[in-house]
Amino acid sequence: MAIAAISSFTAHAKNDPTTAYMFGFASSFSDSTVYMTSVQRVDSVYLTHKKLFLDNRENYSLQLKEYLEKIGEPKRTCIVIFDRNFKKAEKKWTKLHDRYTKQAKPKRQKNGEKPKDLPTPWQMKNIDESKFMFKAVEPSDMEEPKTKAERKAEKKEAKAQLKQKKAEVKSQLKQRKAEVKQKKAEARS
Repeated sequence: MAIAAISSFTAHAKNDPTTAYMFGFASSFSDSTVYMTSVQRVDSVYLTHKKLFLDNRENYSLQLKEYLEKIGEPKRTCIVIFDRNFKKAEKKWTKLHDRYTKQAKPKRQKNGEKPKDLPTPWQMKNIDESKFMFKAVEPSDMEEPKTKAERKAEKKEAKAQLKQKKAEVKSQLKQRKAEVKQKKAEARS
């Protein structure tokens, strides 16, 4: 009884909300303009219990997509990147920001002239925190992780159902073979 209480307590603790630092990125396949939010602190974020994956992550990118549609930028592909550590989230932000703001390396000219500086192929627009902030999203199905015994019982039950279904199919197959055999015998006589 004490073991069950401890395991349910630890399982419940893993579904508690936590603080995360996230930023959004939006781009379009038909436009060279990309949008980025700053790294924002979001309280009451739910993470999956094993991989620390953002639960309901599509709702966070939907918030950014709806904001961009509201300001007249439809059809944007939006992503949200997060980390529980601010420094790590900031590092991810910097890496993505640099990818879209660094100038392309100029190619050497064949005639020996100095290469011309090329503009960046993307136009970066930062979204200010005063205009857009992520809001915490409640998980849609707050399902507590199952204990090992529960998972084992479910697996055993699924195997039993599969075995029963195989037996039913086998008996139906035998019955059909017998019917075919009987029809052939009747056709011969």
